[in-house]
Amino acid sequence: MAPGVSNEKKNDEEQASKENFIHLCNPHLEKMKEDILYHFALGTGTHDFPALFGDVKFVCVGGSASRMKSFTAYIAEELGLGSPGDDYPNICAGTDRYAMYKVGPVLSVSHGMGIPSISIMLHELIKLLHHAKCSNITIIRIGTSGGIGLEPGSVVITRQSVDATFKPQFEQVILGKTVIRSTNLDEQLAKELMQCSKEINQFNTVIGNTMCTLDFYEGQGRLDGAICLYNEEEKLQYLKEAYDSGVRNIEMESSVFAAMCNLSGVKGAVVCVTLLNRLEGDQISSSHDVLVEYQQRPQKLVGYFIKKRLGKKVLKKPLCKWMKERECNMGHAVHQFKALFWKNWLCRVRQPVLSLTEILWPCVLFLILAAVRFQEPPKYKENCYLEARDLPSRGLYPFMRTLFCNVGSRCKNTSYTTQKTNRLRNSGIQAAPESFTGPDLGFMKDIEELAKGFIETTEKTMALEKLWEENSKFSDVR
Repeated sequence: MAPGVSNEKKNDEEQASKENFIHLCNPHLEKMKEDILYHFALGTGTHDFPALFGDVKFVCVGGSASRMKSFTAYIAEELGLGSPGDDYPNICAGTDRYAMYKVGPVLSVSHGMGIPSISIMLHELIKLLHHAKCSNITIIRIGTSGGIGLEPGSVVITRQSVDATFKPQFEQVILGKTVIRSTNLDEQLAKELMQCSKEINQFNTVIGNTMCTLDFYEGQGRLDGAICLYNEEEKLQYLKEAYDSGVRNIEMESSVFAAMCNLSGVKGAVVCVTLLNRLEGDQISSSHDVLVEYQQRPQKLVGYFIKKRLGKKVLKKPLCKWMKERECNMGHAVHQFKALFWKNWLCRVRQPVLSLTEILWPCVLFLILAAVRFQEPPKYKENCYLEARDLPSRGLYPFMRTLFCNVGSRCKNTSYTTQKTNRLRNSGIQAAPESFTGPDLGFMKDIEELAKGFIETTEKTMALEKLWEENSKFSDVR
């Protein structure tokens, strides 16, 4: 027994060593009962992170929400997990800060523009991956940039991110003290991406340093900003110094991205396309269609990389594996239902007055309806029959006859036998007089009384007219 147990322990240790989990440099998180990711509108108390994100292996981040949604549709089609026209819901629909989409093992998240925006997103993203117990994660930033000495449309894979003084470091002030962190990215991952670009062989790709600035205009040496206190010669000299130091493109997020990936023990890469050559100008003059094609180049490269990493298992799944994944998805659905049920229960507990009102209000309405129902008991009414009338399809004469003869016919509790009598007449059989029930002529009395009233009114009117004439003559004589 002892050797078997020791072998199992060794296997578990080897398996644990192969699994590279997210490392959080924050001991305070362990003391928190619930971790609310405010900018994602997610929380450990309301969402089952392992069920929702436990299978994630690749995280792709980019500036705009629309770009990441289009990348989600692209990677889903490439991996055989979707088809053109499929819609992918925004997991962070409860907030307008960021957008998040998931398809298979790929998670796509928007990060906005600039170091502060991507820093907030990365803090909550890394915590999300930690709570989901994800392992062997690869995070890749997909974006656009300004190139230095490169043709527009070239793709740059970042070796290391440098600041505006060309130093590979990220400087941040924490509690009044300046903290400097390394900005080196995974070299092996960069080489693997470069090899994928060579296999695609559709656009120019280079590995170089990326300069990360705090500003889009003055920080990047542009001449077209609202404020510019330097000349073109100084700008060109600065950009040439950057090129000589190994910088091939400029953007505004890579430094904090590299620093946080290093601290969390996550392999990270930055893949950006250049929209222009900064040595030739500052403004982007390419057409919209050309820019859209440029922005798709990093997506194609990263999509090919993910597809190559996963191999053909995603494209062609054996039946047994498909069944296992289906059972796993069913388990995820159950976990999601439990999480939603628990969230709903918490909302009800935290708002007792509203919850009690939602229960009592329908009961009160039901009691009111029941009281009204018992106060007014039902009244029984006998059946009422009207005399049948011939339709125009039976001929003009039968129709006109029943139309005029049945005027004023009243409702009775016994059925008319007109149709039966008509059938007997048409067949040549004489019906008995007592078997025929004619129309009810009681309404004639009403008409007679109405006529008498009309005559009396007319006579009174004529009498008044005569009296008026006599009075008029008498007044004229006077």
